[in-house]
Amino acid sequence: MALILAVNPASTQSATLARVARQLQGHELIGADSCAVAMKAVDQRMPALVLLPPTATKGEADLLRRLQSAPGGGVPSLRLPSPTSVDPRALADEIRELLGESPAPPAARPVIEQRAPTTSIHLIMAATAAIDWIRTRRASWPPVPATAPASPTAPRQEPAPVPELEPVFEYAARTPPPKTAKPKTIEWEPPPADTWEPPPPSWEVAKPSGPSRASAAAAETRQLIVAWLPRVAALAVVAGLVWVGIGYWPRVVAGVSSAISSKEPAGTAAPSEAPGPAATAPAREGRAAAPPAASLPSGSGWLAVFSGVEITVSEGTTAIPLDDRSQAMLPAGRHRLRFQNRSLGYDEIRTVQIRPTETTTLNLTPQTTIGVTSNEPAEVSIDGALVGGTPLKGHRIPLGTHSVVVRAAGGERQISVEATSKPVQLEVDFTKPQ
Repeated sequence: MALILAVNPASTQSATLARVARQLQGHELIGADSCAVAMKAVDQRMPALVLLPPTATKGEADLLRRLQSAPGGGVPSLRLPSPTSVDPRALADEIRELLGESPAPPAARPVIEQRAPTTSIHLIMAATAAIDWIRTRRASWPPVPATAPASPTAPRQEPAPVPELEPVFEYAARTPPPKTAKPKTIEWEPPPADTWEPPPPSWEVAKPSGPSRASAAAAETRQLIVAWLPRVAALAVVAGLVWVGIGYWPRVVAGVSSAISSKEPAGTAAPSEAPGPAATAPAREGRAAAPPAASLPSGSGWLAVFSGVEITVSEGTTAIPLDDRSQAMLPAGRHRLRFQNRSLGYDEIRTVQIRPTETTTLNLTPQTTIGVTSNEPAEVSIDGALVGGTPLKGHRIPLGTHSVVVRAAGGERQISVEATSKPVQLEVDFTKPQ
């Protein structure tokens, strides 16, 4: 099994590499997001082939020199085609040729599985209900009486001869009908009580079995679910719309109130009251002092944001500017705000509840992690504070610029680090000059 290293900046070749990996079964394919990372991977484990991106990237010349100086005549490299014109099978065959293997035979290539079209769940449920109904009806049918076969020893009875009837017109001509014919009264006599039995009622049929009743109940339950599911979904949508309307109603009221107050003439404004003791008291540390309630529109509040780095605030596609006190006025209610510092890679979303005439304070501390390794034991100090010895892993620091000092018996290294949202990893080699 050969090791193949692919340089994949910004994951632009992930789809192509995934399709090629399926064609190269039996080989190990790993990726690196830059040439610098690829250099570290080559130092740890020498690959059999290196795949380069379609266009040259930073550090590619150093990587090629390192591959050419590898023992055994160097490591071959292959530049990947653009994603729009790549053929996974042809690329896999070319990689096998570079690795000294023969191309895969056509029979060994994967065959695309033909899947049958999926059947609607409603059609399956209707067919299941019909089958259960037929089984239930068959179980309720009365048993068919078995007919006794004719005995082979019984003598065969010949049918009695039918007497020949004379034509009607001849009979009427020879025998005239009587002049007066009295109707005969026939009296019905019931059969003897000991020999007559009433017939069984027609409604007495065999009762269905337990599994038949269970399947019939399941079919009725499925029919009820199919019938009521659209109605329940419609009620859920209506309830969601009502809930959203209730949540946005305070914002609508606040907007209308602010629009009405902005149209009122200056002479109708209420006179300002003298500031009381609460207005002259200093604000607490870490919380901005809110302005007087009379200066806020009805149904609005203040948001104060404090952070060690510069932060921009937005809600959806609308930017929310902060004043010189790092405050912004927002309508009362729940807001989903986004806090960003694009230069440092900081991006966070929080849900904030704004209360009328009150100030809501947020203290943001964007952080990342730092790791320090060295070729000999050393102590690590960050911004003048000792944080531990090497190897240092997963130590959290705020975003921004920091001074890192690594001291060992062989000397001291001072490094300036610009911490972003990505983890920081430092490697110190005291055998090399600073």
